[in-house]
Formats: sequence, C-alpha cells, structure tokens
Amino acid sequence: METGIRFDEALYSIGGFSRYQLRSLLVLILAIWQYSILIAGLPQFIQLPSIQCNKTGNLASCMEFDICKYKYPYTFEFQRFQSIVYEWRLICEYHYMIYIITGCFIGSLLIGTLLIGKLAERLGRANVLRWTTALTTLGEFLILAAGDAWYFMVILIFITIMLPGMFMMPIVYLTEITSFRSRNISLMILICMCTVGYLPAYLLMYYFYSWRPIVLGSMGCGFFSFLFSWMLVESPRYLAVIMARYTKARSAFEYIALTNKKPMFEVQLQGEILNEYSETIRKRQGLDMSGLGMDASALPDAYEIRDNEHEESNRDAIAPFEYLGGAANAVDRESDLDRGHKYNYLDLFREDLRKIALVMMLIWVIQGCVIYSYMHSGYILIDPYMNVVLHVILSIIGFFICGITSLFVKTKKIMMWLAVLAGVFALAQGIMLLMGKNSQEAFALGVVAISGFYYILVIYTVEIFPTPARCIGLGFLNFFGILGIIAGYAIVFYVKEGLTAAGAALMLMPILLLKMPETGGAPLNDFSVWAPL
Repeated sequence: METGIRFDEALYSIGGFSRYQLRSLLVLILAIWQYSILIAGLPQFIQLPSIQCNKTGNLASCMEFDICKYKYPYTFEFQRFQSIVYEWRLICEYHYMIYIITGCFIGSLLIGTLLIGKLAERLGRANVLRWTTALTTLGEFLILAAGDAWYFMVILIFITIMLPGMFMMPIVYLTEITSFRSRNISLMILICMCTVGYLPAYLLMYYFYSWRPIVLGSMGCGFFSFLFSWMLVESPRYLAVIMARYTKARSAFEYIALTNKKPMFEVQLQGEILNEYSETIRKRQGLDMSGLGMDASALPDAYEIRDNEHEESNRDAIAPFEYLGGAANAVDRESDLDRGHKYNYLDLFREDLRKIALVMMLIWVIQGCVIYSYMHSGYILIDPYMNVVLHVILSIIGFFICGITSLFVKTKKIMMWLAVLAGVFALAQGIMLLMGKNSQEAFALGVVAISGFYYILVIYTVEIFPTPARCIGLGFLNFFGILGIIAGYAIVFYVKEGLTAAGAALMLMPILLLKMPETGGAPLNDFSVWAPL
C-alpha cells in the first residue's frame, strides 16, 4: 500500500472545486463545444438535398436514380442548409465520394480515439488537449478553402483524428483535478454543456445556408479554448503517478492552492516516499556501474534531492505562463521516459483490469447501439430544428436527475437501475415500431432514461480505471462505443428487430455489473499493483 496523503484528499484540502476548477471548467467547455459543433454538423455536410428533374417539361420531385439512368435535366430544391453534395454536385458518377468521405470520417475517428488515449498517457492531459485543439482549429481554417471533395476529405481526416481529444481530455482532466466530493457535479455540468454544444450547430444551419459557418463556429470555440488553455496546469496525478515527477506535481498543487487562495498541504503525497527512495537507489546504482570510481554513498539522500528539485522549480507555482516550463511540460528530459507507470492498451488485459475492460467493452457497444438506434427511431416534434432543441432539453434533464441522485446513491447502483430502465424503453420502442405505432410521450421518457444512463456510464468509466490506465481505458471503450453506433445505424436502416434485441441486451447488463467494483463516493484509484508491459 502506497503511503502518504491521497490525491483526492490533497485536492480537497486546497479547494476540491473552487476558483481554479471553475476557471478550468470554462476552458474545457469551450474545447468540448468545438467537438460538439463539429459532431452535430458533419452528418449534415454530406446530406443529399431534395432533387427536382424535368421529365415531362415541368420540374417535379424525383430520385437520384432517375437522373443517373435517364439523364433528366435536374436542379436541387432550395433548402435552408446546402451541403457539400449541393455545392459540388456529388451525385451519379460522383456519388461514390460520399461513401469515401463517410468511411474516412468513421475510420479516422476510430484511429483518433485510440491515438489520443495513448498520447494522453505519454504527453499529459493538458498538453494533448491544448495541441489537439490547436491542430483541429488549424484544420478547420484549411477546410474553409476547400474547392473540391478530395481536398475536403483529406483535411477532414486530419481534423477527425484530432477530434476525440476535445471530448476525452476535458472529461479526464476535470476528473483528476476535482476532489471526489465534487466530481459528479462538475462532470454533470461538463456533459450538459457538451450536449448544449449541439444547439449552435443547428442555429448556424438555420440562419445560414452553407456548411462553412458551422466550421467557423467550431473554429471560434477552438481558438479561445487554445488561448485560455495555457492557464491550465498539467494534472498532478499524471505528473506524480505516470511520470514519477513528484516535484512538478507539488508545483501543480501549489499553483492550484494559490489560485484557490488555500494553504498548501505540507505532508507528502501518496507514493512520494517510495519514489524518492527508488530514485536514490537508481542513481546510486548508476554511479556504481559507471566505472568512474565514485563513491555511491556520496550521493545526496532522497530528501536532499527533493529539496534541491523543489528550489529549482519554485517559480513553477508562481505564474501559469512561467509554470509551462515546469509541470505543464512534463516530458522535458529523456530520463523521465524511463520512470513512472506508462501503460499501453495491452495492459488493459492484465489480471487486475481484464474483467473491467471486457465487461465495460460489452456495455459500451450496447449503449452505442441503443443510443443511435433509439434516437433515430422516432420523433417528438415534426420540425427537425425544434426536435433537436427538445432532445437537448430532455437529455439535460436526464443528466441533472442522475447527477443529483449520484450525491446520495452509489454510481454502480444507479447504472444498474438505469440500464434496466433504458432497456425497457428501448425494448418497448422496438416493439411499437414493429407494430407501426409511435408514442411521443414514451419516446421522450426514453430519451431522459437513455441520456442518464450514458452520463452515469461515462462517470463510472473514468472512475473505475486507475490513473495510469484512465485515458487508454476511455479511449479503448470509446472505440467500441463508436462501433456500437455503427451497429445502431445498421439497425435503423436494415434490421427493424435490432432495437428490440439491443434493449433486451441492455436490460441484462446489471448481471455483469454485479461483480464489478463500486466507485461512487470514493477517491480515485491512482495506483495499480502491476508494472506496465
């Protein structure tokens, strides 16, 4: 057992959800809005507009097949939103570009999810958030100049690989800088804002006739997020646990305490004593093996090393821009790469994480399938724009109810009940579809239940993995969640009975969760007993 004050207790003592966390939350909301606006807008970019063709001397609605086979003169009907299909006439012999762009979007999103998860364990949460935001903003600037579908596709691949960084990193970073007493509420606010971020995309679609204003809206959020992200210090958990840079971790804590106007704790962090001892032994062994004839006992002890490092990095706790040379830039020496716990995706299948990874993988696949197929299986209002607004409101209600409930009920228990409830609504909706019926009231209640289940699932995911595996765990499960969404797409268009089956499967998930550990109301697990592969 690692000795020292736990990181959650350290955060609570210097302000678990105070000025620094609130300021960081605003920056993270801007980043996650960049993600939300693009995710909401991209499917509309490749939407096929309504077509009118001249079959008998008069324009009338017709199918793309009629134009391609019989070569009728055609025109696109005027619509409020003009996609790239409208702009570059991507029909008939050019229709294949839509399939290529769609495939590249999904493939690069899957690649980006795994890549971002690994980079966050290697380079740091704040660093990955900062630079994925910057690179996505750069890609959006370049895509505005797109003059054909090929140029659009190449830049879109670049953007989409970076895109998961604006979703995963805000969640992980906020989880790691807030104490467990405030974690659920802070994450509830962040995920609510993620959903609210869909609204600007649809407002831009409604008031402007091109896809470019949507890109501009996302780019604006990204620009300000990148600008203000320099006020974020690197996660102290990442610095201490993964990089074994406890001096820099203490500097990060000092800056948070200074911002929150709280006194800095004086006790050592969990694992700090063992880390200092190991570092002293490592350096002494290095001198003994160097063949230089130096006396290893002349090496300063661990406490002297820590004091010297602390003096050199005192400036790190003074101002955020000076601090960037310290904790925010964690990987500053090659020797740092040989220390700490740097996990990879294979480590998810070690003995202590295997069951968690496999059970959560199955749950994420099913929830992705249920969310997409359910949300596209019915409607509440006929107007598509008002329908989106109502979906957002209902989702926020689900998040809020679950966020408040999580203050009194354990996370796993809430997730088990919500899995049953969401599964019942999905099963009922699937049966009604087979019967050719639709209940708007029941559909609306299902949106609340399924949204609440998704919120609790995200909370449970970031809590159940230890700090060295948190980002790769979220990346791994997000990968399978996207695969579930692809399965949901197939259900909507090809397999009518699929929603019924997915709902029934979701109802059985509590059986798998019975053997899973509880995380609600407890400090995060920061250490793993297994060394990385």
